[in-house]
Amino acid sequence: MKKIIFFPFLLLSHLLTAQADFYNYSNAGFSCMIVTPDNRLIACGRTYGGDHAELWGLEPNGDEAWHTTLPVSPSTYLSHISRTNDGNYIVSGDASVGMGFSKPLLIKFKPTGQMLWSMMLHPPTHFKLGSTFQLPDGSYLMVGVSGSYDSYVGTYNHSAFKMDSTLTNTLAYNEYPIEGDTFFTNAHLPVRAVLSADKKFVVSTTVDNASGSIIDSDSYVYKWSAEGEQIWKTQINNGQYDDVEACTILSDSTIVITGIYNESTWPNYHELFLSKLNWDGDIIWQRFIDSTGLGDPPKGVEVTELDGGDLLITAIRYNTPFNILLIITDSVGTEKHRLFLERPDHEDFVSSTVLMAENRVAIGGSQDQFWDHKNLLVLFPLSIISGTRDISVDPPGFQVFPNPFHSSVSLDLDAQKFPDAAALRLSIFNSDGIRLYNGSFIQNPDLKNYPPGVYYLMLTDKTCAKSFVRRVIKQ
Repeated sequence: MKKIIFFPFLLLSHLLTAQADFYNYSNAGFSCMIVTPDNRLIACGRTYGGDHAELWGLEPNGDEAWHTTLPVSPSTYLSHISRTNDGNYIVSGDASVGMGFSKPLLIKFKPTGQMLWSMMLHPPTHFKLGSTFQLPDGSYLMVGVSGSYDSYVGTYNHSAFKMDSTLTNTLAYNEYPIEGDTFFTNAHLPVRAVLSADKKFVVSTTVDNASGSIIDSDSYVYKWSAEGEQIWKTQINNGQYDDVEACTILSDSTIVITGIYNESTWPNYHELFLSKLNWDGDIIWQRFIDSTGLGDPPKGVEVTELDGGDLLITAIRYNTPFNILLIITDSVGTEKHRLFLERPDHEDFVSSTVLMAENRVAIGGSQDQFWDHKNLLVLFPLSIISGTRDISVDPPGFQVFPNPFHSSVSLDLDAQKFPDAAALRLSIFNSDGIRLYNGSFIQNPDLKNYPPGVYYLMLTDKTCAKSFVRRVIKQ
């Protein structure tokens, strides 16, 4: 059974080997993930060259349960997965029909990966599908962007497309101009939408770029009724460049969106923004999160509500290497913890973040190591996130021998990198993120009383406020 690429210090049940990848496509990655009721993952994606559209079923520990190559057009992009009323799943996407045009495509499949049917839809105008939801009466509500798709010419609409349970009759097709004050526009595809808990409303977002470039772009948040009617539209205008990348409906029925913005005309430095709206679309508060040291700019931003109301923001550190940033804020957007997941010689991209049972987080995307592109799945318990500002994974200068081990290990440190042993602290975590030891640095920690399994040794240097992690296996 093939495995997915993981970060070395996260939840692994097996040693990471050179074969521990997810097929050797020329370029591949997950575009969306969903957590199933039994705490498994279903992911969709496509190869970079458009050779295959793919579905994967993943066990809670990341093992592959099943994999399906879909018999659809090679140039099909899958963007969203949702659960249907009968316990099966719908994956949404767009299939190329030539000459730069595409048609919305829906594929229904079982939780075990068997495809039930595939259907290409024919809306009245050119419609780029973002997300699809089945409503309690069996009908389907789809939101997306319609209009011209030349990058500089035409007008764009944020649109809702509703069809009956058989997908043969159109019940509504409503188009609303995204900005409408200019002929020149460059709208992004809609970010994945969110269905409310009572399945009566959908919240979605998109971006309109009035200049056809990166200048003067604004973000929009929309609330839709189950009939496909736009209830309200709220504009987010923080500066010259606003790019909303994710939204979620919180447990208190408020809405949080996140993305990047820049105040200057030519954006060479971006900050993260976090905005909270009430159910009527009014902005309650906005927070701007310093991204100093992230590079230019952070991308792939996702937001997830945690137990207790805290918010988890994930993004890529858009620099070399492209590494993943994790930020936890409280319920009013005040930053509490921040850390980087750094891997030398890797470029990592975030496309989907979901919260699993027992406060475990799954991040899906792609990774690139020396032009070798793989699917990427990151699994970790939230409890491993502490107040440290920077974490390096498998860093040079910090080695552990032997690994695997039976009773004890030896920590070999580079004296030039760690000149002051008194400034070092050692923490030991098990695979569930439970801290087993937290104290002074020990050269030869005794682990003979620990059961066989995976452990993480975190070395924290108080002189630079950085932490370094090594993963070990006890046999």
